[in-house]
Amino acid sequence: MSFTRKQLVGEIKIEHKSFEVKDSRGRVIGSNISRATYNFVPDSSVQWGYTLEGLWFWATTHATRNREDYGAFTGQEFFKTEEEREAWIAKRLKSAEKTAIKNSKVTA
Repeated sequence: MSFTRKQLVGEIKIEHKSFEVKDSRGRVIGSNISRATYNFVPDSSVQWGYTLEGLWFWATTHATRNREDYGAFTGQEFFKTEEEREAWIAKRLKSAEKTAIKNSKVTA
């Protein structure tokens, strides 16, 4: 099996989404969404890691309180198309917002 290394194309972009509710400590609950594009290139010197090749679209979401990262990192994903990435982000945000509203009845 041959492995690849990833090369960032452009820059990592971070966007914040507030869910307009507060936790029990009065902090506004939200999520940071990170997006980037990576090019994976074969590299015979790499002994382990990625097996993806070509251009891939990356995303991750991270819970926030008052716009600051909160809690554990919840994972990342790579997608073959931007549309797949945006659908994944929308699904994650919908679930996170539903949980935030369920756990808090205080509006921001």
